[in-house]
Amino acid sequence: MEQKSYNKIIHNIHKKTQILTNNEENIRILKRVSKKLEKKIPSKFFSGIDYIFYGSFPHTAVYDNGIIYISNTFLDADMIVENICFKIGEHAYCIRDEEDMRVVKEEFLNKRTKLFYDLEKRGYKFALGDFMSTDSESIYDKIIDKKIEFEDLHEISSYYFDDIDSTRSMKGYFSSVFYHYFFSKKSLYSKHYKKTFNYLKENIKNEERY
Repeated sequence: MEQKSYNKIIHNIHKKTQILTNNEENIRILKRVSKKLEKKIPSKFFSGIDYIFYGSFPHTAVYDNGIIYISNTFLDADMIVENICFKIGEHAYCIRDEEDMRVVKEEFLNKRTKLFYDLEKRGYKFALGDFMSTDSESIYDKIIDKKIEFEDLHEISSYYFDDIDSTRSMKGYFSSVFYHYFFSKKSLYSKHYKKTFNYLKENIKNEERY
């Protein structure tokens, strides 16, 4: 994506991540965004994210190899923060190995299993193994896109997940919980996402020890 014209540096978050734009009209709102991000999210989660670009992009929010691109179609500070936070969560997921994320995987697949059995009660017939993938673009994606009524999926998935998209992959699930951990009222979500919340809590504690 084009980056040369993004020369207006808004802030260097935790002295690790520059947030940039190509339009002076965006500066005020992006200053508010950067302050919120720096206040809420510990510095360790910005390691490896070099830039956040805010401007005209074909997609609303993209994380790509240490760079986050956010579309300027988002004009509200809270919406910009939410989308950046999701992508920081995606980055945090991508740089960790499977063994480190085993408790998150356990929680994610446990919810997928419950989703499977709830759908079975409504007459849907699938193989449980098709619900046990952790990556996107799997057989599970084809099932929920083509073989389940949207109303059924929306209702049942809401018991266990934030939304339908967060059921699609462990990365999407982790990013969603990552946002709630830092920006939502923890008492509303701590039981629902207990293992992933505890995982994030321990990661932050480990940083504070050193």
